[in-house]
Order: sequence, then structure tokens, then C-alpha cells
Amino acid sequence: MATEVWEELLRSVLRTMRRLGNLHHVTNLEWYLIGAFRYRFQRTLLKERQYRQKFLMTESIENLESLGRIQDWKPVQRLERELQVQQALKVMDPWTRRVWNYIKYGYSIKEIARRLDLTEFQVEFRYRRRLARLRDYFRRRGGTAA
Repeated sequence: MATEVWEELLRSVLRTMRRLGNLHHVTNLEWYLIGAFRYRFQRTLLKERQYRQKFLMTESIENLESLGRIQDWKPVQRLERELQVQQALKVMDPWTRRVWNYIKYGYSIKEIARRLDLTEFQVEFRYRRRLARLRDYFRRRGGTAA
């Protein structure tokens, strides 16, 4: 890596000298080259470090490798369940989604019925019927939503 940085620095200085005729702003060429090399090399090291952190993520790879040894699958099952819920919410009609959210936030069927200006029976019946349709939809599609 250091060799590549050094060669690129020399090419860059040569291009500048050809373009300007000389490096009149440089009093000591050796010090200039050493300083420029140090700066570019540090920048290259930083980029390489960022690349490794972003794309290689060794800790994540180790975690993935240990996934096969997990004894408690509850967090994985919770994640799968959450993904299924998100898929279901995408295909729900607005009324069912609204009732779903009311239930999710702890409203009783009686409170939901009051808010929607319906009887408790109507809310319960419509909600259960629409969830049954949603279940049938997922069974027909093999468990995934488009």
C-alpha cells in the first residue's frame, strides 16, 4: 500500500511540474515529498479502516457464525413474527388496520365501537371476518405478501 501511495505521489508531482513548468512554491523538494507522502498515506489508511469497518464487520461475521449454536430461538421467532405482522399490515384495508392499531394500543372492543360509531358485535364480527380473509390470503400465497 505504501508503494502505491508513493508512486501515485510521484506521478502527481510530475504532472504538476509538467503543467506549471516547476514547483516554485516548494523550497525543499525532499521535505515536500515526505510531508505529502505522510498526508496521503494517512488518508489511505483511514479510508482502508473505514472500508473494513463498513463492509467486513468482523464482529457481525462472528455473530453470524455463532448463529448455528444459538440455543434460545425466541428472539429469532419474535423477528419472524414482526416481519409477518408488517406484511399483514401492508395488505390490510384501512378499516382493519385502524382497528388493529386500536387493539395494539390497548383499547377495548367497547371503546373501539364507540369511536367508530358501531356496536360491539359489529366491530368484533367485521374485525374477525377480515382477519379470517387475511389468513386465507396468506395461506393461498404461501405465507408471504407481495
